[in-house]
Amino acid sequence: MTPDAPAPNGDVPVGPVEPCAPAALTGARGFWISLGVGVVFFLLRVTRYDLALAGGITEFVLQLKFISQPELLAGEFVRGSVLALLSPASWTIAHMSRHLHLDAVTVEYTRLFLINVFGAVVIWSLAWTLLREPRTALVAVVLTVGGGMGSRGLSFEWDIGNYAEWHHVGLLLGLSVVVLVLSDRYVAAAAVVGVLLSVHPSHASISGALLVAGWLVREGVPRRSDLLAVGGVFLAAATPALVYLVATGPPLMRNGIDTDAWWELMRARKAWHLFPRSWGWLTWLNAALFVTAGLRARASSLARLPDDPARRRRERTVVTLLSVSGLLCGVAFIFTEIVPIGVVTRLTLFRASNYLEVVLALYLCDLVRRWLSSPSRQAVALAVLLASAMVWMELTVSVLLTFVLAGGLSMRYATRGKDGAHGGARSLAAIAAAVIVAVTTVHVFVEARPSLVRPSSDVALLAAWKDVQQWARAATPRTATFLTPPRLCGFETFSDRAAIMSICDIGRSVYAPEMASEEIRRLRAYGGPGPLSEQYFTALGPHYQGLDGHGLAALGRAFGATYAIVSKPTGVMLPRVYENARFAVFRMADRPSDASID
Repeated sequence: MTPDAPAPNGDVPVGPVEPCAPAALTGARGFWISLGVGVVFFLLRVTRYDLALAGGITEFVLQLKFISQPELLAGEFVRGSVLALLSPASWTIAHMSRHLHLDAVTVEYTRLFLINVFGAVVIWSLAWTLLREPRTALVAVVLTVGGGMGSRGLSFEWDIGNYAEWHHVGLLLGLSVVVLVLSDRYVAAAAVVGVLLSVHPSHASISGALLVAGWLVREGVPRRSDLLAVGGVFLAAATPALVYLVATGPPLMRNGIDTDAWWELMRARKAWHLFPRSWGWLTWLNAALFVTAGLRARASSLARLPDDPARRRRERTVVTLLSVSGLLCGVAFIFTEIVPIGVVTRLTLFRASNYLEVVLALYLCDLVRRWLSSPSRQAVALAVLLASAMVWMELTVSVLLTFVLAGGLSMRYATRGKDGAHGGARSLAAIAAAVIVAVTTVHVFVEARPSLVRPSSDVALLAAWKDVQQWARAATPRTATFLTPPRLCGFETFSDRAAIMSICDIGRSVYAPEMASEEIRRLRAYGGPGPLSEQYFTALGPHYQGLDGHGLAALGRAFGATYAIVSKPTGVMLPRVYENARFAVFRMADRPSDASID
């Protein structure tokens, strides 16, 4: 292609055919740079992570505590629902932690580190497999592992590495299955799916479907020997999970136990995960814009790759995998909204949307990289704009992405007649790349949980919340049970003391439907009658804060609580045993002997 010729598909010309990437970004060197990026992201995100754990969703922390220290949290009512979420991987880690005397918080920090590093490895590998361009792979690691694109998608976030969740581990393992399928390594892919069954059954189901579809498209009807090899490896890798599932009979695999109350609670509390009709038109518009931009970027990237049989075969597989991801989302919609079936609902198949989103995001990253390589100043500016939109997508209006797309299409005329890359263009590209790195670094640090910019995050409040937890552990009996502000979660993390209820406890019955009635009973005790809705949950905090001493004492007697934590200022007339800048702790009954205090 000559410098002044338009691209075959009408996109921004990028000048002469690009030379090979610099040595620092090829092969193993580029891979290790990406790995280093993952470590840097972890260091940026870990700065306030103790506060995130103090006020966050703590299923895994609770699992670790229930197993490693079974004598603690004896009064924790969510024990049944939290242990229903226990996977073979969680069970193994919990028992290892018990024997190695590892604290649950230490394990969570380790998990956060591994997710950031493993995320960089998987994204690098997937981008390299799809596009064979190390610079694109590096851009992809920076923008996807460092970005906030998750909420632009459907049902589940995939802001990889921002916090530790088994969903993220499952997604990364599932994406590694995609890499192996595209590399014709089906036996290895089957092994990963088998292992994934011990980590996250939902992602195991999704990645298993992608493996079968990709294998059939690339190989046709498999030979018997291949079937035996793939099936045997899968069964061997899945044996621990299959034994565990048969032994425990988790509710995930049982149908007919979903009461009307369970469905009502799920629709009120888990709507953003399970019920797409509740997501609103803006979510669907954002998703449509993202998919449109991704498909447009994909067409542009493919036009610049060599047209050989291997590439056509790989792209046919990519189309199949994207289609299967969309099909699984359709299945999820049918069996949650049209013909509700509990088993399918609990599989949360809308997580398949993450696979489609990640793959399309990589083509957008390739577009950023190619615009940075353009001799056109407008194209370089668009690269910065698109990269910023991808990183800060949660705070970016939908029109911005549309503008970037439309601007990119109009550039096909704006750059005709330009010379190829020269010193000035390279300097501009270097400055633009530095701006993108700076924007991403700021995003990673600012949006590390708890966020420094979101109204829903209050760092000072969480610091005081952690302080109360540490006081409770040092100054109250092991058997103490607390009333806590219902909109604050994670009390057990640093206190090792049971709480009556938090908003994060409501909805854990998604995998333990038999616990739904108890969740609703406690919810009603805090919030009173009324239809369950987001407004009802929001009102829990003011309702609790408005209780006087008699109201708190009555609530405490109903559930066996001996202490109550109330936000300040408060006029509660009960014995005040501790306070800090944001909270006051009251004793509601004579406490047991101090002999049981840690």
